[in-house]
Amino acid sequence: MSSGFGAGSSGTGGGSSGTGGGVSGTGGGVSGTGGGVSGTGGGVSGTGGGASGTGGGVSGTGGGVSGTGGGSPGVDCARVAVQVATGGCTLSLVAPANCAEVNFGGGFIELAWSTSTTFCEGPHKLYVAGSPVSSWSTGNALEFSLTSGTYTNYAMTRNIGGYFHLTQADLAQLTAVNGQYYFRVASYADSLSEVSTFIVR
Repeated sequence: MSSGFGAGSSGTGGGSSGTGGGVSGTGGGVSGTGGGVSGTGGGVSGTGGGASGTGGGVSGTGGGVSGTGGGSPGVDCARVAVQVATGGCTLSLVAPANCAEVNFGGGFIELAWSTSTTFCEGPHKLYVAGSPVSSWSTGNALEFSLTSGTYTNYAMTRNIGGYFHLTQADLAQLTAVNGQYYFRVASYADSLSEVSTFIVR
């Protein structure tokens, strides 16, 4: 995973909740700014926590029921900050959308990406990782090497992109908090896509 996720990277707010979690915000109290027993941010509605707050949810920014960018209970939808190689070609993730809830209703979860016709040299490398983000450096991640063509569980074209059918057996090799997983794609020369997360329910 040295090029895929950047081993050891912690990203933004990984794990089951984000910064400022808990039922209440900083400073307690029942109301918002300055209200209740103490100061700014406390209580049910204050800044940064509580039932609403910045980022919403039961916890603060990046966690809880919604968190930054929405999503499911106990997950962090914030984009993970990892190094992105420059030059070569352009890779971007198509599906699932960041923080989407998915399931194995069809027997697999489809991961798809595009090269925007910039010709990304193969084989493409698909990286899938569990959570929390801190577990990537201890091997909680998989790498799939994908050559051009159409196969049983994937297809890849260097000038278009590809898809991969991820199975329960694949994910059984990873550990995840609240069903949260991450993925990204790289070209042979390590041009990299962004990192997206998806939630398996």
